[in-house]
Amino acid sequence: MPIEFISQEMMDLSSVKQEPVKAGYRSLAELFADPKGDEDQKHWLAWQVAHFVTLNGITKVDLQAMLRFIMEEFFHEVKKPALLVIKGREGEP
Repeated sequence: MPIEFISQEMMDLSSVKQEPVKAGYRSLAELFADPKGDEDQKHWLAWQVAHFVTLNGITKVDLQAMLRFIMEEFFHEVKKPALLVIKGREGEP
């Protein structure tokens, strides 16, 4: 049985009007790293990226910044109690 190879080419974006980057951010990573950035915009962007068909336009740095934001926003580090050692009665293994 022959193996088929399917390739997807990136669309030519020269004819598409690109929105300028708002608020002086040069990348999504900068937006997500800014603690003063708009929280609603961050949530919306992360939602959109999570549902993209392809991630060709998103860099690894942007994805890592989004993941870091989501983890810090929704998952909090919980301090675990100190190790508790339970000993059996003397003479028992």
